[in-house]
Amino acid sequence: MKRLLFSFAFYGLLVGSGALNGRLAAQTPPPAPGVVVQFLSFSDAQVSRFQQLLQGLQGAVSGVEQQVAVKQQQLQSLLAADRPDAAAVGALLVGIVALQRQMAPAVKAYQDQFVAMLTQEQKEKVGFLAQAVQVLPAVHAFAELRLIAPPQ
Repeated sequence: MKRLLFSFAFYGLLVGSGALNGRLAAQTPPPAPGVVVQFLSFSDAQVSRFQQLLQGLQGAVSGVEQQVAVKQQQLQSLLAADRPDAAAVGALLVGIVALQRQMAPAVKAYQDQFVAMLTQEQKEKVGFLAQAVQVLPAVHAFAELRLIAPPQ
C-alpha cells in the first residue's frame, strides 16, 4: 500500500509538471491535495488530518528538496557543456541519490500515517489507483499511436 501511494504521488507530480504529455502542460491541473480530498470523499476530520500530514512532510523534506534542486541545476549545467566532466556528473548524481535517501524515512512515515487514517473503502480506491499506474505506459503508448484518445 505504501508503494502504491508513492506511485500515485509520483504520477501526480508527472501529470502536474506536464512531463507525461505535452498537451497536459497547457492545462492547469487542480491542486493535488484537493483532488485527493475529492476523490477519496474525505470527512472534515480527514481533511484536517491530511493537511497536518502534508505540512509535516513538507517541513521535514523542504530543506533537502532545495538541496536536490541546487544539485540538479548544477548537473544540468555540467551536462550542457560540450565535454561534460564525467567524474563531476557522477559525483552530483551520487549526491542527489544520497539526498533522496535522506527523505525516504519522512516520506514513509507520511504514507503510513496517511493510510492509517483511511477507511477500508478509501484504501480500496487507492489500491485501484495503484493498479491504474501500472497500465499508464500502455495507455500512453496506445494514445501516442492514436489507437485511443489521449488522457484529458
